[in-house]
Amino acid sequence: MNLEQVLQLLKAKHGISIAELSKKLEVTEEEVTLALQELQKTLQVKEITPKHYVKTTDKNHVVGKLYMTKRGFGFLVNGEKKVLVRQSDLHGALDGDTILVELQSSNQQKLRGKVVDRVIKEQEHVGMVYEQDGKFFAKLDNPKYPFPVLLENMGGAYIDNKVLVKIGKKYKKDYYIGSVTRVLGHKNDPRVDVLSVMKELGIPDQFSKKVMDQVEEIPTQVTEEELENRVDLRDEMIVTIDGDTAKDFDDAISIKRLENGNYELGVHIADVSHYVIEGKEIDKEAYKRGTSLYTPGYVTPMLASKLSNGICSLNPGVDRLTMTCKMEINTRGQIVHTDIFESVIHSKKRMTYHNVNEALKGNPKEDYQEFTELLQTMLELSHILRKAKKKRGSINFDTEERIIDTNELGEPTAIKSYQRGEGERIIEDFMIAANEAVTTRMVELGLPFIYRVHEEPDEEKLNMFVETANKLELPVRIDTSHGPVSAKSLQKELERFRETEKFDILANLLLRSMKKACYSNSNQHHYALASRNYTHFTSPIRRYPDLMVHRALKEMLKGNINRSKFNAMEKKYERMTEQASYCERRAEECERTVEKMKCAEYLESHIGELFEGKITWLDKKGIYVTLKNLIAGQVNAETLEDVCYHEEKLTYENPNHSKVYKIGNKVTLRLIRSDKEQQVIEFDILPTTKVKVKK
Repeated sequence: MNLEQVLQLLKAKHGISIAELSKKLEVTEEEVTLALQELQKTLQVKEITPKHYVKTTDKNHVVGKLYMTKRGFGFLVNGEKKVLVRQSDLHGALDGDTILVELQSSNQQKLRGKVVDRVIKEQEHVGMVYEQDGKFFAKLDNPKYPFPVLLENMGGAYIDNKVLVKIGKKYKKDYYIGSVTRVLGHKNDPRVDVLSVMKELGIPDQFSKKVMDQVEEIPTQVTEEELENRVDLRDEMIVTIDGDTAKDFDDAISIKRLENGNYELGVHIADVSHYVIEGKEIDKEAYKRGTSLYTPGYVTPMLASKLSNGICSLNPGVDRLTMTCKMEINTRGQIVHTDIFESVIHSKKRMTYHNVNEALKGNPKEDYQEFTELLQTMLELSHILRKAKKKRGSINFDTEERIIDTNELGEPTAIKSYQRGEGERIIEDFMIAANEAVTTRMVELGLPFIYRVHEEPDEEKLNMFVETANKLELPVRIDTSHGPVSAKSLQKELERFRETEKFDILANLLLRSMKKACYSNSNQHHYALASRNYTHFTSPIRRYPDLMVHRALKEMLKGNINRSKFNAMEKKYERMTEQASYCERRAEECERTVEKMKCAEYLESHIGELFEGKITWLDKKGIYVTLKNLIAGQVNAETLEDVCYHEEKLTYENPNHSKVYKIGNKVTLRLIRSDKEQQVIEFDILPTTKVKVKK
C-alpha cells in the first residue's frame, strides 16, 4: 500500500472511516492509520470526526511549500503550480512551512490564495535581543522573517546578544512567541557574524561528545599492522603543494619520465576511509556537514582537527596511509594505463603555491633547489594535460579571484585580487586527471559509483547569453537552432575574447547561463570539463563525496560486489548524492554571504572616499560595479541624474547620448554607504576627475 492509493479513495467533502479504508485496501487498520498520519503531516488529509478523514485538496485548495520573498509576500510552490500569497493572507505562515491555501483567483497564470492551515518547519533562527515596553524580543536576521519574536524563555541572553530562537506555534497579530535555545555571543564578539550566518543555514559548528570520544580512540601514528597489504611508497619522491595557510593536506604528487617517453604520474590521496568508518558517529557527523566550510580567516572542518590536521593529513616527514592512483600518460595527454591501490607514503616536502610559482620563474628558495627538476617535469606534464583538455573542449573560466585577509578577531585587514599561477594549475590538472582515471575504471567495470556531473546548458539561457553578449559589442557566434551546443564551441568563442578588457564580464555571463554542477549516482558526464567520466576523488578530508568514492574503490579492489551489494550501493548512492549536493549549496551560500559581509565591513571606515571601478552589469534597479580588488557594489538608479535605462542596448544614457554608461566602462566612484548587517555597498558615479582615488 502506498499513500497515493489512500488519497484516491478519499473525498474532499465526505468523510471515510479508517475501517472502511482498511477493508477497501485489504490492509490492517494500523497500516491505514500510519498512512493517514503521514498524509496529515503534509496537510493532504484531515480528521473531521474521530477516525473519519477527508482529502483537503480540490480545485479550490492547494497544498505546497511556502517560499517567502524579502518584500514580505510569498509563493506556494507545488511542482509547476505557483500561488501568490500576500502578506495579509499568510496568517502566520513562515518561509519553509507546508501550507494549505484556498484559492482566491481562477486565473491559472496568476493564481492567488490565502493560508487556511500550516505545518511549521522545525528550524531555529538567528536573531538579536532587544527590549521594548519592558518585554524582550528577538529581531531575526533573515529578511524573510520581518516580524519580531517575543521571548518567553531568555536562555541566559541579554540585550544585543545574537541568539538562536525556536519559534513556537503561538502567533499574535504583530509577532510570534519563541524561546532562546543558544546564546551565540554579543553582536560585536569575534566571529559571531560568521557563526550567525552558519546557524541560520543550519550548518553545525561543534562536534558532539560522542564524536570527540571516537576521535580520541584513533591513533596519531601509522602502525605496522596497518601496512599489511599496502604498497610501500615511502622511498618515493612524493611532495604536497598547497596554499600558504593550509593545514590539512589531502593530496600528494609523484612524477617521473619513463623509458618509453611517457610520464608516470602518481596522485596519492589521504585514506580517510581507513579511519572514518561508515555508520560510526564520526561518519554520521561528516555526512551531516557534507563539506568543510571556508570563510575569511576561519575554517569549519568536516572532520575534527585531530583527523583533518593530524593522522589524515599528508604532513611531511611522517608515514601516512593513502589511496594511490598511478597513471601512465603519453605525450598527447592520454592516460594509457591506470593502477589504483592502497598505499603508504612519506612526504618529502610540504610546498606552497607561492614558492612553487617562484621556483618555476627561476627564483627557487634555497630549500626548493633540489626539487627544481621535479617541478619542471610537473610543469611539462601539466601543459600537455591542459592542451589535451582544451583540444577536447574543456572550458577555461580562469579569471581573477578575491582574497580577504583578516586579523585574529576576524576583522578584514586587506582585500585583494589574485590570479592563479602555474603551481595552482599544475595541481588542478593532476587532480582532474586522477578524478577521470578512477571514474573511467569504475565505468568500465560497470559498478555503482558517485559522479560529479554538469549538464549541458538550456537553449533559452544560451540564447540570452548570445543576445546579451551582442549588446555588449561582443559578437558571440553560437547557434542553438541545430540542437545542443558543444562545450568546444563555447570554449572557442570564449577564447576569442580572452585578451579583451571585457573577458571577465563575458566569462561571468557564460557562467551564469550554465547549470550548476552536482553529485549523482548516474553518469551524466561533465559538460564544462568536456569529460565523459568524472568524480571527486582527491579531497576526502574536506568533502564527503570523495570519502564515498574511496569506499566504492575499496569495494572494487576487494572484488566482492555481488548483485545484492550492487543494488544496495545504487540505492545508497542516490540518497547520499542528494545530501552531498545540498550540503555543497548550503556551504557556498554561507561563504558567499560572509564574503559580502566582510567586504562591507572593510569599507565601513571609507565612507566618502573615491575609488576606481568597472561597470559589470546594469538593469532598471541601477548599475553594478566592481573595484579593482573585486569588491562589488551598486549605484542605485534613483541617484543617476539625466540618464535613463535602455534595456534594448543595456545602457544608461541621456537623450543626446553625451552621457552613456555601459557594461565594461571604467568609472570613478564615491562610497556613500557600506552596511555589514545588510550586506550592502552603495556608490555614486562621479564625472571623470583627477582626484586621487583608491585602487
